[in-house]
Amino acid sequence: MINTILERERKWGIVWAIVLIVFNLSAIYFIIDLFGYDELVDHFNPEGVTKSVHPEKLAWLLFINVLCNLFFMVTALMTRLMNREEL
Repeated sequence: MINTILERERKWGIVWAIVLIVFNLSAIYFIIDLFGYDELVDHFNPEGVTKSVHPEKLAWLLFINVLCNLFFMVTALMTRLMNREEL
């Protein structure tokens, strides 16, 4: 009974780790695309004033965050896959 629960937990942990890795890789694609913009312009504000934002600092913050997430997810997945006690 407990072995089947542990086996299911191990399989679902591996599946969710792979899903999160794929999600982070797709986020990297959009963040790299964000690096290509010089500025983002907002024309639809109530005051009628045009606002512009330079997204480079935000893109760097998101990029570093996603790389850290990928590092920890890949590390957790590899330790789970290499753990001989759970096999």
